[in-house]
Formats: sequence, C-alpha cells, structure tokens
Amino acid sequence: MSGSDETRASRVPVSGRDVTGLVPTGLRVSAALSWRFIVVIAALYVIVWLAGYFSHLIVPMAIALLLAALMAPGVDRLVKWGVPRWVAAVIVMVGTVMISV
Repeated sequence: MSGSDETRASRVPVSGRDVTGLVPTGLRVSAALSWRFIVVIAALYVIVWLAGYFSHLIVPMAIALLLAALMAPGVDRLVKWGVPRWVAAVIVMVGTVMISV
C-alpha cells in the first residue's frame, strides 16, 4: 500500500453506515451552522407574520406601554409628596388628557 492508501484506509469507517470521519470538519461545521441559521430565519418570519396578524392588538398595547412609561415619573413624584398611588395615577392620566385636548 502506498502512503495515500494507508491514510485513506485509516479514514474508512468501521461500520458501513458511519461516514462522519469522511466528511471534512469545515463542511460539518458549516452544515451545522446553516441549518441553525435557517431555523432562526424561519422563527423570525413566524414572529413577524404573527405581529402583522395581531397588529390590531399589538399597536394599542405598545401605545399604552409608552404612555405608562412617560407618566411613571409624574406618578412617582406625587407618591413621594404623599399622594396615594391610585390617586396619583388618576391625576397624571387626567392631566395628560387635559393637556393633549
């Protein structure tokens, strides 16, 4: 046997079905990364599709969260001054509506 035959013989799989040793490492790594990339892209597609499908729910919830985040400092300041939290929330909400009208 020549030198290349010996290396090839050492790479021949023991069982007839195990070919892992014959596949180059770079190819195995790129195949593993590519199927994971495809799964991530498919999951992102499903999330975007669901967001579009439920946009009539997501948009008002996003607006409500934004308004709550913008009103929180006013409520916190009123609570620090001794106003009960629910009264402070009502005052800030009514004040915001009055200012925006």
